[in-house]
Amino acid sequence: MADTNMNDTSDEVARQTDMAGHLSFHDTPMVEVVVGGTDEPERTFHIHAGVLIKNSEFFKAALQPHFAEGEQLKVQLREESVEEFSSFARWVYNRSDLNHGDYLHHAKVYVLADRLIAPALKVDIVRAFRDEIDEELDALNSVMFMTGQGSDGRNLARPLEMYEVVQIARLVYEGTSQSDDDMRSLLSVYVAVRMHRRKPCRRCQNQQDLLVGIWDDSSIRELLDCGLDDFIFDVMVTIPEVCSK
Repeated sequence: MADTNMNDTSDEVARQTDMAGHLSFHDTPMVEVVVGGTDEPERTFHIHAGVLIKNSEFFKAALQPHFAEGEQLKVQLREESVEEFSSFARWVYNRSDLNHGDYLHHAKVYVLADRLIAPALKVDIVRAFRDEIDEELDALNSVMFMTGQGSDGRNLARPLEMYEVVQIARLVYEGTSQSDDDMRSLLSVYVAVRMHRRKPCRRCQNQQDLLVGIWDDSSIRELLDCGLDDFIFDVMVTIPEVCSK
């Protein structure tokens, strides 16, 4: 552990981190973050205070010296998932470390980032989501799905089934506030575009492999019966915008 004065306020630690550059977190003390223990075995993460404070308003507040967490340099997150927090812990050190193609996990980490008040992580997740979705939509009804590989040779993500979209939407809509618009907008646009492309183009009629991304009527019914009224409303509002393009 770095020999740092434990009475430094989180504002001072953040100031030192900013002044010294992105490597200065090595000069800040380690914080024990105990995650899980309610529904799964707990795990203790050891993370530099500097990166926690710089990337999360929750940790910035919790590590103030007049709180027990700040005095002891120990924070307990018993209700959080070890898997999702592991992604957060990796991300604070390596901004590009987000699992490629795992939409559901991204959604869970997004909701965690909302609770930890980590806006930069939320931005990165939305960007990763958008990149995956853009590639998927571009690949639908194209020859790429016949090989299952993108133009760079990487395996394409499988198009989402409606039940998966509903799972993701439920996490986002129930786990964030109505003012949290970026991920909600992205999901509603994705569904609207997929619904608009339900009919394959003529050149794809006889290529069964290319119909993998087409949602049938039962899928649309699954959306309408999901009980997420705000999500359904957002999708329905977005459909005319998509159709007009």
